[in-house]
Amino acid sequence: MQVLYDVLLPGPWWHPLTYSGNGKDFPEKGCRVRVPIGRTERTGIVTDAREVKGEVCDKQQFSCRSILYAVDEAPAVTEEILQTLFLAGKHFLCGPGELLKSAFPSPFFDGKEAPNAPRMSPEETRTYSVAFIRDAKDSDRFRSYLEILGKDDHGGFVIFPERNRAALFWENLPDKLKERAILWPAGNGKRAWESWIRVLKGQRNIVIGSMGCLFAPLTCIRNVIVEDEGNPVYYSRRYPYIHARSVLTYRARYWKAKLVLGGAMPSSRSFLFRKEKCTARTGGRLIFADKSEAREFEVRGVRRPLPVTDAVLTRTQEAAAGHGVVMWLLDRIGYASGIWCRECESILTCPKCGTATRWETRESTAVCPFCGNRGKLPEECPNCGGAFMEGIKPGIEASVDLAANLLGNKALVHEWHKAVTKEKSSRNKMLKKLEVSGGIVTGTRKALELCDDIPVALVCWLDIDTELLKPSYDVKYRAFRMIWESLWRGMEPENRKVILQTKKTGTAWQKKLGKGWHEFWESELAERKELDLPPWKFLVEINTKSRIKNEMLSILESEGFECLDPDPKSGLFWVRTEKTETLRKAVEPFFSVSRSKEGFPRMRVCID
Repeated sequence: MQVLYDVLLPGPWWHPLTYSGNGKDFPEKGCRVRVPIGRTERTGIVTDAREVKGEVCDKQQFSCRSILYAVDEAPAVTEEILQTLFLAGKHFLCGPGELLKSAFPSPFFDGKEAPNAPRMSPEETRTYSVAFIRDAKDSDRFRSYLEILGKDDHGGFVIFPERNRAALFWENLPDKLKERAILWPAGNGKRAWESWIRVLKGQRNIVIGSMGCLFAPLTCIRNVIVEDEGNPVYYSRRYPYIHARSVLTYRARYWKAKLVLGGAMPSSRSFLFRKEKCTARTGGRLIFADKSEAREFEVRGVRRPLPVTDAVLTRTQEAAAGHGVVMWLLDRIGYASGIWCRECESILTCPKCGTATRWETRESTAVCPFCGNRGKLPEECPNCGGAFMEGIKPGIEASVDLAANLLGNKALVHEWHKAVTKEKSSRNKMLKKLEVSGGIVTGTRKALELCDDIPVALVCWLDIDTELLKPSYDVKYRAFRMIWESLWRGMEPENRKVILQTKKTGTAWQKKLGKGWHEFWESELAERKELDLPPWKFLVEINTKSRIKNEMLSILESEGFECLDPDPKSGLFWVRTEKTETLRKAVEPFFSVSRSKEGFPRMRVCID
């Protein structure tokens, strides 16, 4: 008897590869096997096995290579996880093989011994359900999550957009829940593998974590809680581009579990599903400051000044005098964003990828914000040889000097953003100083995470207008939720004031901040509906080689898809579609094994 096996391998193909084997000696669905591919070998997962008669692998019919050996004697992967891989790969147009790289810890594909996966199915009497928890204060939502977890002895997920928040939630679990719970580690190596084994053996049945725990091998899942479900962080930053909420929705549906979508502000899709009125009000805590009336502070070596209003200056001094914590937020890391030559007006770009660089005063460095390349700031313009190189817009480092002058003590001023080194130790030292003396934290929106650890008296957005200049269809939502988060996140939010420096006070979306997110979403969704934007239709970004792009555009347009091609010279274009399945069928030929040498397009599906 001969058996053909479909084997799912880490790779760009949208379908498993077929291998032959002896049915008596080779494993069943869910087992790992070692197979040849090209001139190398890889570990994959059996997704199907079927008996065949005759010499079906005769070279006259097709070439079918044989499995080398089985890694497992019994399945190491559950039926539910396999199904989730295929559903997510299908919907997000990346293929299940790409998902394998991030779904499993790396030792899984190194052939490390794994326990047998439980053979369990969802209970017939249960039904899948969706609930929404939209309290503005974190403490109220987290209390509800604990109540949900405490009512059931079976498995569950609680996922956060940031691992720090997951760790904080885990630390505050009651002892009875903590005995059953595991805080999923960062990374994909040894610690993740150890956690994987503990969950697979049933030693822990509550998984708390962030993006890295989506495929933790839980069984008998009863509750899936997604905190801050509208956070854009749930879109994976690296390929394959998936959305965490969608993946956990597939898992909840399989197990007929309760899906809980939580957050201080809902996503567009969940608001459309369940429209509710926002009951939280900002009261007098939100202050708009007209940037046209701001004082302009000159920054040495930077073309434009740093505008700061009297509202920010006076309220900062008042809060600091009472040993309060103040945040000055500016989403521009470094001393200045952009470096240009005053003589030829050319902008200094990264020699590796061509992105405009930023200026960091430490070691006078030019840093690429895209690829991370670092180089010494040139004394002369690489284009014309001119000696007048300067920054364009002041960054966080420039605001540090102004904050120190305002307080008269540089020790009371701290920086917090993703470029801060030794994050954990630096964070702890800073928090201890802030608890004792208060002070100013200058940083990006990342600094808002400190609200979880210490009461913040004042948050000042120094340049909120910049957020609205970004080329994204959901830019108003991102700005709105960012400010909403600064109003409600963390400890004692009711005592916090937020100042927005803006050139355009009183715009429609700003007024909605005082009325609640339901007012914002009603108008925003009406605009998006006219433009066929998410959540009404999916917007798919496709990035590929120019030649393949032209071929894809020709096929898609002939089949009636609406394609948007803003730059014909680049390999990037967009497609609007009501169903990703129809788009998938149209582009599937571009992902066959036969096109491996040409390279494969990468697609990102925008759902919110």
